[in-house]
Amino acid sequence: MVHHGGFVTTAAGLRAGKPALFIPHIADQFYWGQHIHELGVGPQPIRRAKLDTNELVASLDDLVRNEKQHATASILGEKIRSENGIENAVRLINETFA
Repeated sequence: MVHHGGFVTTAAGLRAGKPALFIPHIADQFYWGQHIHELGVGPQPIRRAKLDTNELVASLDDLVRNEKQHATASILGEKIRSENGIENAVRLINETFA
């Protein structure tokens, strides 16, 4: 995946178990890009303002060929899918406001 790094797109990619390259440009996108890289499920993000062809090609090559990132993303995706996140969130909200 290559995207801007918004939290909804980030969550969808993580849930799918796919590594991602972030091209952040505002707000929390910089955080998520760095966090994804630190988790080992994507290359170092590229700020949109600093995007150039050579860096993009190198990052895309890493994204496609880095087997460790693919394996880590797959494992993380499996964990996320097994969490029943929506059910847990609804339960916590109901417990908090009941």
